[in-house]
Amino acid sequence: MAIEVFTFPTPNNFKVLSALEALNLEYKIHKVDITKGEQHQEQFKSVNPCEVTPAIKDGDLNLAESANILEYLVSKYDKEQKLSYPETSDLYWKLKQFLYYHATGVSATQDKIFVFSMFHKDVVGAVEALQGSVKNYYNKLEEFLAKNGTGYFIGDKLTIADIIAYPHAAIADHHGVDLETLPNLKAWKEKLSQESFIKKAYANFA
Repeated sequence: MAIEVFTFPTPNNFKVLSALEALNLEYKIHKVDITKGEQHQEQFKSVNPCEVTPAIKDGDLNLAESANILEYLVSKYDKEQKLSYPETSDLYWKLKQFLYYHATGVSATQDKIFVFSMFHKDVVGAVEALQGSVKNYYNKLEEFLAKNGTGYFIGDKLTIADIIAYPHAAIADHHGVDLETLPNLKAWKEKLSQESFIKKAYANFA
């Protein structure tokens, strides 16, 4: 049975689509146009009462929040640990730590920039202040990559840590971040952009 995905072309949504493609899982897309307020309609609220995308329906289970969905997908379907690490490994906990750091830091801040730039342009200085925070987060991501030294964020392979980070990094320049000044991040972004599962995920909204 295909996993139903309630989605729209934003970074958080592309994370889930990328993981589904990387794990070669069958899925069916339901477009929820957040620019038209479709996330507030009863049909979608029955899947995610919090009224935000992405959300999935896997059998009788409804799930939301992109980081949570990524963890669920690898827990249930990544039996060969292609994108994850065993729970007995220290890297398992490092991976979880990175997911939470990114979700509450980079992702949340870039999302706020989008909201303020689109819907609250009258709030003077808000976008500029948030862009300063985003730059600090990306400097830290650059440090993470340099310290790990493998070209990936956690361990020596591509994991859901890279998947959660890529969609935001792909549009970092829109939020005041110059990847030319962050060589490890630039190389990492260019490498991931060539992954077939990334291309397939983005092709859903091409």
